[in-house]
Amino acid sequence: MAKKSGKKTTTKKKAMKTKKEEHKADKRFLITLPIVLIILFCLYFFLQTDVFNTDECARIENPYLREKCYRDKAIDKGDPSICENIEDEEGCDSCRNEVEEALESGGGGSGGEGSGDGGGGTTGDPEIPEEGCEVLSGSDRDWCFREMAVGQTDPSICLEIIDDYYRDSCYRYIAMDTGDSSYCDYMEDSKRRKWCHEAVD
Repeated sequence: MAKKSGKKTTTKKKAMKTKKEEHKADKRFLITLPIVLIILFCLYFFLQTDVFNTDECARIENPYLREKCYRDKAIDKGDPSICENIEDEEGCDSCRNEVEEALESGGGGSGGEGSGDGGGGTTGDPEIPEEGCEVLSGSDRDWCFREMAVGQTDPSICLEIIDDYYRDSCYRYIAMDTGDSSYCDYMEDSKRRKWCHEAVD
């Protein structure tokens, strides 16, 4: 009888020990599960944001459209560092200037639309003044002449634009607006001229 009693006591102890271990495992699971869910949620959130998604523009094959994507994103986010992804050095500088101007005027980083077709428009797109574009200065002046040139389909007006990059973008805008790639031939920079033809043809 004593032996049987000892066996029963040992069996009970083992059962109790097993239950305790199962209880501990359940507690560990309940603690670990929320942590794992939080990590998965954070990962999903970051995958949906520009932390990982900035290079959606990099997947665009056409260099002009890729530049436009980065430009619009930089202005939209109010982040000039995004412009560093633009291959064309002048395009990169122009993009940074536009973002900085937009931030100074309170127009950047609002999550709104970018600068239209890209390649040289300031956020907010100032209207052409009655006095003419000559009364404006800087990128606003160049933008004004570009809009006038596109509106009249007159590439000669682009010659009034001081900045080389903005001037080339003027010809490109006319080409894009008319669907006529021959206007791309007015562009001075051979690389941008090629990109223009690729975008329009």
